[in-house]
Amino acid sequence: MSTDQPALGAGPRVGCDIQSIAPVAESMARLGERYLRAVFGTAEFAHLAEDSKLTSPESVAARFAAKEAVLKVLAPAATDAVAWPSIAVHTGADGAPGLFLTDSAAALATRRGLGDWTVSMSHDGDYALAVALALSCPPDPSTGALRAPIDTMTTELRRLKGPHPMETTTTELTVRKVLAEHGKLSQDAHTLGTDVDLYRAGMTSHASVNVMLGLEDEFDIEFPEELLTKATFTSISSISEAVEGIDHD
Repeated sequence: MSTDQPALGAGPRVGCDIQSIAPVAESMARLGERYLRAVFGTAEFAHLAEDSKLTSPESVAARFAAKEAVLKVLAPAATDAVAWPSIAVHTGADGAPGLFLTDSAAALATRRGLGDWTVSMSHDGDYALAVALALSCPPDPSTGALRAPIDTMTTELRRLKGPHPMETTTTELTVRKVLAEHGKLSQDAHTLGTDVDLYRAGMTSHASVNVMLGLEDEFDIEFPEELLTKATFTSISSISEAVEGIDHD
């Protein structure tokens, strides 16, 4: 599916996110380095490894909040694949945090005409907070350089319009099991409708990381970057379809 997102008008764009520290601490204790590598890219992970203070649950939660704040500025479509590791927080020589976007995040920022990123992070008590700001510049009317269309996704998720068939697949049962364990849903995952919006049912962005890792463990797969979209994890049916479309080598 190809969606054409124009660049934004000139001016600052701000995103803010708050993240509970407890679920981050739980994920770190249960999954260790694997959890960190799912959220942080190679360079950012190496930076964290240099200082044990940076790998405290409070610091990791603040960085996750920063990535979410950046996503709110980028405003990706549901089918845009923006991987968490493509948004990196680094510490400057003066100790102030900064942002470095790569791969899918950098490409979307270019299409949206966003640059000159800054970020601020903090944590207190049970929560971490981050605010991200970027300046938006309108495209050059003579070249339209910032209005390049989004590349077509390698894999397009087919959305089911009608009710799910009566037959329940093994894949769906396993997906429900993973959601029950890691989705933090406000409803019972085992009785939830297959096309119910999981985010409206209580799943947070952070919980979706644990769901993704749980699915990878259960099915012995690895989600490719083009499937790391909100659309993939929106419902039981979309997750099941994505899982079945991944090569199980």
